[in-house]
Amino acid sequence: MQKDFKRSSGTLLHISSLPGPFGIGTLGKSAYDFVDKLAGAGMSYWQILPLTPINDAISPYSSISAFASNVLFIAPEILVEMGYLAEKELQDFYYNEQDSIKTNYQFAFANADKYLSLAFSRLDDRGESELREFIQAEKEWLLDYAYFIVLHEFYDKAWYEWPEPAKFRDEEFLEDFFSQEDMQEKVLEICFRQWLFFKQWFSLKNYANSKGVKLFGDMPIYLSYDSVDLWTRPREFMLDAEFKPLMVSGFPAFTEDGEGQIWNNPLYNWAEMSKNNYEWWINRISHSMRILDTMRIDHFRAFAHFFAIPNDSNTTKTGVWLEGPGLGFFEEVQKRVANLEIIAEDLGGESDPLVREILKYNNFPGMMVMINEFMWGKGAENLPYTYKDNKIAYTSTHDSYTIIGWLNEKENKHNRDFALDYCDAKFKDTKKDNEKKLAVAKSFIKTCWNTKAIITMVPVQDLLALDNSRAMNKPGTVNDFNWTFRITKNELDQIDTQWIYDLNETYQRIVKNELEK
Repeated sequence: MQKDFKRSSGTLLHISSLPGPFGIGTLGKSAYDFVDKLAGAGMSYWQILPLTPINDAISPYSSISAFASNVLFIAPEILVEMGYLAEKELQDFYYNEQDSIKTNYQFAFANADKYLSLAFSRLDDRGESELREFIQAEKEWLLDYAYFIVLHEFYDKAWYEWPEPAKFRDEEFLEDFFSQEDMQEKVLEICFRQWLFFKQWFSLKNYANSKGVKLFGDMPIYLSYDSVDLWTRPREFMLDAEFKPLMVSGFPAFTEDGEGQIWNNPLYNWAEMSKNNYEWWINRISHSMRILDTMRIDHFRAFAHFFAIPNDSNTTKTGVWLEGPGLGFFEEVQKRVANLEIIAEDLGGESDPLVREILKYNNFPGMMVMINEFMWGKGAENLPYTYKDNKIAYTSTHDSYTIIGWLNEKENKHNRDFALDYCDAKFKDTKKDNEKKLAVAKSFIKTCWNTKAIITMVPVQDLLALDNSRAMNKPGTVNDFNWTFRITKNELDQIDTQWIYDLNETYQRIVKNELEK
């Protein structure tokens, strides 16, 4: 059953973007400090991107598992508290650019492997007993994930390129392979890392809840082709007899001469999934709602209709719209998953009657992104004054320009003055003067807060009036910039907590803490 939302607010900052000495943000001190800052600002939500493990593309939306978590976020300083590292060893894992504004994933992968391997070598009997309990509790997904990672490292190839016994999950092969002592040890270490993440995550979650802050996560609609879920359940995806994708995900162009986007994720075989009452999806949503307080489902419109492109095509013009599982899927979700707190990323799906029907049936709020509407100028249908209380309103998102970045784009020149006037901005300069930029950003945030939207969200970049050079992602591009944004401690200290608190108080977005246990 879906919970009701209260008028409130929050901010968006992924774990990887937190400051800290390890080359990437972690679940350590900076995460707790950020919770304190949000609580002091009267904010109720900390939104993050997907927590699942990433591949070499480093996008949190292209995961190798729907259930496992990203162990790069495990905090070494908490491993000291747990007795797995010595205090004096921490400096061995410091990144030499302490105030870096970019995550160094190459360093983070190698660094985490070092300190997590060292921690595992110090696993004692008490820890192993607790670890075994964790493995038993999470065995539905955890062991397959561990097997997948071990085989991935062993063959150094994607699962669909493995020898047939491994690729097709031959039971005799798997039993023989994982009966080897060294492979059992590798499996145990992978489970150990997941256990550490879950311990640190729930500690942070309990702390955040005690401060009245909910952890608001994100679920990608699709998975990477090279993922454990496709390896274990290939028939529930649109794959041929050799497990090659028949169709892949994407989105058509908005104009006839446009290109659209090919995302290349395998698509779900919804007919096959319906035969077991969507068991995998039910488990996925249940698992996510256990970890998170609130969850956004990305590309929600795909449950109504999804765009499918033949795998051998290099253009979206060959794609077709196909029917998703529709209302029947959500009837099953509502029946079998308790304590839902879901937000639908329904952007682009507003014109689909079935999307609207599904949202209404579930009482799921949809989304509005303020700068997206200002792109259309005075004639925009969804300017902030139209927002309703069944919407979550964002100033911008991880997938868009920042406020200042949008204002500085040449193609927005015609509509920027309208947007500045609409938001009652006192200055027009958004390029040089930092104080003026911040004043302009605050006027946009204030406009968002003054809407009827039940929840208002602002990325940290907008709180600091940062431009597009500090955006999280530029959709449709692959580069060494996307997903690397980090905030420095100095920048975090500059966030005007009192101004945000006053804004929340003025627009009645402060919620009494009902989360503290």
